[in-house]
Amino acid sequence: MSSIGLLVDDVFDCDTSLTVRRGSIEELVPLSNIFKVDVPSMGVGRIAVHFEVATTFGKQIDFIPYNLSRAKSWSLKHAELNRMAADLNARASGARSISVV
Repeated sequence: MSSIGLLVDDVFDCDTSLTVRRGSIEELVPLSNIFKVDVPSMGVGRIAVHFEVATTFGKQIDFIPYNLSRAKSWSLKHAELNRMAADLNARASGARSISVV
């Protein structure tokens, strides 16, 4: 069963990290701290990011990608969410393997 994380206002992809913002609080989170990225069945239209080490926002955040609103159908939106989650998972996995070396 999936849980719903804290919904943050913004997530910016900064290549090797994510800038996460909720209200006036902002944190730079390295990709190597990402344990898993998925599309929860609860919380429609969200991407969930799970962290190895808790951030200011906890061990999980959810966000709604800004550019997702351009997709016209739910199936296109869901496919794009899954593509984005898979891409971020792959990049986080690569960052973790580099930080272990």
